[in-house]
Amino acid sequence: YNGSAHGINVFAVPFASEQFAQISTITYSLTEDGEYTSENPRYTNHTPTPITVYYKVTFENYNDIIGSRDINILQRDLYVIPTNNQITYGDVPFGVGISYSDNGDSEHNGFSRNENEQNALDVSELSYVFEYSQFDDVGEYHFKATGLKPIDPERDNYNFVYVDADLLVNPKLLTLSWENLSFTYDGFEHYPTPLAAGFVNGDDYVLVPSVSDDSDLPIRARVSPYIAYASFRDEVINYILPEANSVEFIINKLRIVVKPLEFYDEDISASKIYDGEPFNYSIEVDNFDSNDRELIGHNKMDKIEINVKFISPELSEFISPINANTYKTTLSSYRVTFIDSESNVLDFTDCYDIVQEEDVLMIIKQLVIEVEANTMGDIEYDGMDHYYETSNGNFNITNLSSALIENISDDLEFSIGVKFIHSVSKNETSSIKNA
Repeated sequence: YNGSAHGINVFAVPFASEQFAQISTITYSLTEDGEYTSENPRYTNHTPTPITVYYKVTFENYNDIIGSRDINILQRDLYVIPTNNQITYGDVPFGVGISYSDNGDSEHNGFSRNENEQNALDVSELSYVFEYSQFDDVGEYHFKATGLKPIDPERDNYNFVYVDADLLVNPKLLTLSWENLSFTYDGFEHYPTPLAAGFVNGDDYVLVPSVSDDSDLPIRARVSPYIAYASFRDEVINYILPEANSVEFIINKLRIVVKPLEFYDEDISASKIYDGEPFNYSIEVDNFDSNDRELIGHNKMDKIEINVKFISPELSEFISPINANTYKTTLSSYRVTFIDSESNVLDFTDCYDIVQEEDVLMIIKQLVIEVEANTMGDIEYDGMDHYYETSNGNFNITNLSSALIENISDDLEFSIGVKFIHSVSKNETSSIKNA
């Protein structure tokens, strides 16, 4: 089939004379015994079975020559080429169009003469046959078109050759979100939680977080954030994560509030009476159990060292007050260390924020010395002024311990003044004269 009309060609060959060929008559019929006419039957469309055309050559005074020839118009091969397509895992496969060719090459139009899809074909039942079924694994598959028919059943001129096309099934892109982006240091590894959405067909794969450098496990608190990356725990081929699959997260310092021990008053102050001994600042640690806290790869915590300084009046660090006064204290420094399995001291001070919520007052009160004067005895009036002898021997000091005296000085001396109070007038004098 090529869109043109086709018939048989009969030629009278001169074997007796040239005149025979010139004036002989050729007629045609579709049956051997039927009526012969001068019209030569011609056919354009595909002939499912060959059509026999009879011919008769007549010339006066000669016997008629009767013969026949078959007309066989074969269907034209029309290659039906679907457009290659790609879909995402979970999509229902579909076609996006077809082209036609006479040799399998989509660049060559396979129709005859002025025919095209619109005037030659019925595409109402066009469909596609896929190797791929929805929810098969990603990869490359083939598919082809089917269901084309001639627009006119009487013009079944094309043999449809359905050519395979490529179907690429791509992984499905998930959406990624994160939870738990802030932690407080506790000696253990911490990671944020990656969450994926967009699974289909009941799929649900577990995501796991990691950091870029395994040598920098997210344990310690630090100022700069860690970077976490999400990946599938198991091998997954039908889904992919976004290229931006990372997030910043932070491990904050563990805040430790130090406070005075129980002997301090509610107003955050402590006091003692002067005893010649240094007044040491004693604290306890809140929200921290040194016997319970462990660190991955390390032994239990060794110790917390906290240093206090006196700021009013100011004393040198590590110096405790001795003399009577009111002192204001504050934290000056601290250090947190761990002991590893090889007895190395590991400094983890930067993982802690140790604070004292209020400055503490430490009061050293004056020592009240109870002094009892010895009696002077009776004196007869003699017109002279009489004074009390103030040497140490004339006094009894009842609450000055030998230990205190030793702490203060080996040669403790007192200078004590005495005044006389008149029993009636209450006048005070430094000496007595009258009876």
